[in-house]
Amino acid sequence: MPGENLDRRFARRLLPLALLIGVAVAVAPALTFRWVAAHLLREQAAIYAGQVAAGLQRAAEQQPYLWRYNAAKVLWAAGVHRGQEDIGSVAVLDCAGRALFGPPAIALGTGRVDGPAGQAPVVRGNHVVAHVRVQMDPTRLRRVGGWVTVGAGLFGLLLGLAIYLYPTRVVRRQARRLADTQGVVGVQETERLRIARDLHDGVGQTVTALQVELELARREPDDAAGHLAQATRLADQVLDETRAAVFALRPPQLDDQSLDQALRACAEDFEVRTGTPTAVRVEGAIGAVPEDTAAALLRILQEALTNASRHAAAREVAVVLRRQAGALTLLVSDDGQGFDPGQQQAGAGLRGIRERAAALGGAARIDSVAGQGTRLEVRLPV
Repeated sequence: MPGENLDRRFARRLLPLALLIGVAVAVAPALTFRWVAAHLLREQAAIYAGQVAAGLQRAAEQQPYLWRYNAAKVLWAAGVHRGQEDIGSVAVLDCAGRALFGPPAIALGTGRVDGPAGQAPVVRGNHVVAHVRVQMDPTRLRRVGGWVTVGAGLFGLLLGLAIYLYPTRVVRRQARRLADTQGVVGVQETERLRIARDLHDGVGQTVTALQVELELARREPDDAAGHLAQATRLADQVLDETRAAVFALRPPQLDDQSLDQALRACAEDFEVRTGTPTAVRVEGAIGAVPEDTAAALLRILQEALTNASRHAAAREVAVVLRRQAGALTLLVSDDGQGFDPGQQQAGAGLRGIRERAAALGGAARIDSVAGQGTRLEVRLPV
C-alpha cells in the first residue's frame, strides 16, 4: 500500500534534522554566553586597572619618589574597588614586570584568579613609572553561564522533541487515514465485484432464461400459456434479484425511516430469519444523523448480526444505540462462543467494520473471550 510505512520513513529522515537543531539550540547560547562573558571580563579588567592606575598617578605626581614605598597610598588608590565580587586580585608592577605591591599587600579581590586580566600604565609626566594588573574572578558569570547552559540544553531538548514528534504524529495520522481510505476503497471494490458477479450469475442468467421462455412461447403457440407462466416467474425472480442488488448499494430502510427505526427493523428481520432473540435499546434522543453515518451504522449492524449467527452461534443478541458528546455509539453484544482477538486474525467482516468506522473518523473496538461472547463498540462522530 502506498501509505504503508510512510510515517516510519518520514521519522527516519526527520530524526537527524531534529537532533541537529536541538543540539545547535542547546550549545549555541552557552558558547555565545561564554564568549561574551570573557569579552566583558577583559573589558572590565582594563577599566578597573585604569581606575586604580589613575589613583596611583595622582600619588606619583604628589610624591614622585616616595609613592612606591608608601603602601597606604596604594591601598587608598585601590580601595574604591573593595568589595567587588568580580575582582580576583590587584597587583602593581614596575616597568620590568617585577611586583612593587603584590596581591597579599594590596589585599583586594576574592583571591580566585582564573579569569582574564587587564593592565593599565601609571604615568608621571610623559613617562610610565609602573603598571596596574587586575585579574578577574569569573565565578559569578560562570554560575550564570551554568544556568544558561542548563536552560539552553532543556530548551534544545524540548525543541528537538517538538520538531520530531509533532510532524511525525501528523504524518502518522495522515498515513493511517490514507491506509483506512485505501481499506475502504478495497471493501467498496469487493462489494462492487460481488454485486457485478451476482448480476451476471443471477440476473443475467435469469434474463437469458426469460428470453428463452418468451421465444418458446412464440414458436410453440400450443404451449404458450405454460411458457408465459414460466416467463412471469422468471420476471419476478429478476425483480427480486435487482432489488437485492439495489439494497446492497444503499439500504432502502433509510429512505423512509430514521436510524433507530432502521436498526430496529434490521434486528427484527434478523430475528425472524435466524430465530435468534434480538433486542434494540435506544438511549436518549438520536436526532438528525448524516446519511453516510446512518448507512455505515446500519451496514455495521448487519455485519455484526451476521457474524453473531454464522460464526458465534449466539443464542441472544443485544443492541444499544446512544448519542452523547457529539458522537453516536453502537454496541452489539452476543452470548456466542467468542474468540481470542490476540490470536485470531480478523476476518473480512470485522475488517470491514473497522474500515467503515475509520473512513468516517470513528473507531471500532472488539472485546471477546473464548466461550464468553463478543462485544462490539463502534463510535462515530456526528
